[in-house]
Amino acid sequence: MNLVSIAGILETVISDVPTLLSVVEKLVTIFKENRAPTDDEWKQINALVDASHAKLQGDN
Repeated sequence: MNLVSIAGILETVISDVPTLLSVVEKLVTIFKENRAPTDDEWKQINALVDASHAKLQGDN
């Protein structure tokens, strides 16, 4: 992997930090409440993670 590719990956990750923080915040809240995520929460979390993954893969 060359430096241009690495730079592109880093730019994508950095631009998506707000999404990633949203996922972490949702999980922290759930864990602080000492419970498992609901089906709806899992759907929201998975949708955010899938969108982030698609950006990283260049699918958007």
